[in-house]
Amino acid sequence: MSDLGEVVFLPRLMQALHAAAPHVRLEVMQLGAKEIQPALDSGAIDLAFGYLVEVTETKRSRLLHETAYVVLVRAGHPLSGRKASATTLGQIEFALIRTHADTARLLQQLGLQDNIRLTIPHFMVIPSILTLTDLAVLLPIRVAQTFLRLGGYEMLKPALRSPAFDVCVHWGWRVENDPGNRWLRELAIGLFQ
Repeated sequence: MSDLGEVVFLPRLMQALHAAAPHVRLEVMQLGAKEIQPALDSGAIDLAFGYLVEVTETKRSRLLHETAYVVLVRAGHPLSGRKASATTLGQIEFALIRTHADTARLLQQLGLQDNIRLTIPHFMVIPSILTLTDLAVLLPIRVAQTFLRLGGYEMLKPALRSPAFDVCVHWGWRVENDPGNRWLRELAIGLFQ
């Protein structure tokens, strides 16, 4: 899982694992895009969660179909409550997460690349940055909803054409019939599909 996947999947997955199999241990790791397929093929990892366009030779099940990106700001941001018009968005300064290239493309599509004030490698620090600054972040709606549940944030929905993408759970063909792998992936599919 990427850090983005951890935000969306890991809390509910751990809750379900604790209830169904409290002694199971889960190790989450982040691999480079080109490392995932070989790791699944060799059995080094059991499952891979995410929007993984480089992973093509696996079994997979779609968990989420993401279609919208939104702008997340702290509650009380100077532009809170305003319509996410081109004028409003032009007044916002952004943090950009380097590992999620679609957001960079969308900011460029909106003509907002000059409004990027911070580029970081991961999503996990975003809540702290938004809380303490007037920066905003463009991110998939499902992640924004996760942060909204924490409280202290607002979502602006810009009128933009964002690419749809499927977030899947992937597994290697060698473990297709492995009972433990099947149990874990069916648990994940049941939780998130």
